[in-house]
Amino acid sequence: MSKYNYLNVAKMPERSFLPAELAQTLPFSSDSAVKVFQLDPSSILAQESAKTFQICQEGIHKDGTTELNGEAAACATSLEALQSLVRSPMLLGPHDAANVKALSTDERLHSGSSFRGKVVKVSLEASVEQRHAVCHNLMYPSAVYFCHYLQRTRVYTVMLQPLDAAGAQQRHLVRAIAMCHMDTTGWNPRHLAFQNLLTLPGHGEACHWVLQGSMTFVPTA
Repeated sequence: MSKYNYLNVAKMPERSFLPAELAQTLPFSSDSAVKVFQLDPSSILAQESAKTFQICQEGIHKDGTTELNGEAAACATSLEALQSLVRSPMLLGPHDAANVKALSTDERLHSGSSFRGKVVKVSLEASVEQRHAVCHNLMYPSAVYFCHYLQRTRVYTVMLQPLDAAGAQQRHLVRAIAMCHMDTTGWNPRHLAFQNLLTLPGHGEACHWVLQGSMTFVPTA
C-alpha cells in the first residue's frame, strides 16, 4: 500500500489549441504571448510562457533534436500539428499512422493531487526495443505540447486500487501511466531522480509517473 504524491504544484488549467491557421499566423514567443493575450508581464502565466518558449525554441536544435542524447523533439501549437507529429516518422520512426495507441493517466491523478492506494495490475505497453514518444502539456495561454522520442525506456499501464482515509478500498480502479528510463548513464548527477533514489548516473533505472495532461504514443503495428 502506497501513497502517491503527484508533485506539489498547481493543476494545469484547461486550455484549447488554437486553430491551425491562427497558430501558424501568430508569432510564437514570450513577447507575443504578453502582447497578443494581454498578459501582465509580472504574472505567473507570463513567466511560465517564457519558459515554454525557451523549451520549444532554445531547447530544440534546428535539426529537430535536443541536447538530451540527441533525441528527436518538437513542439505542437495546434491539434493538426500534434497529429502530424504522431503520424510522421520523426518521433515514432516508420510506422502505420492508423495504428498508434494513445495512453494517458486518469484525470484524478493530476499535479498537486495526493492519492492513496495500491498497485493491483501492471501491463507493459512498450519495451526498450519499441519506439514510443511522450507529449508534455506546457504552460501557455493556448495549448502547447512538447513531444519527444524516448530512448531506452519502457512504458507501463498501472491499475491502482484507491483507498479512503480509513484504508477501505474504493470500487473503481484508477489508471496511471508509468515510464522507466533503463539507462541513466548520461544524466546530470544533480538530477532530482538521483536525489530521491540516493543513487548515481548509470546505477539502476529511474521510473516515474506520466502525469495527467501528458500523452504517450505507442505504435501497435
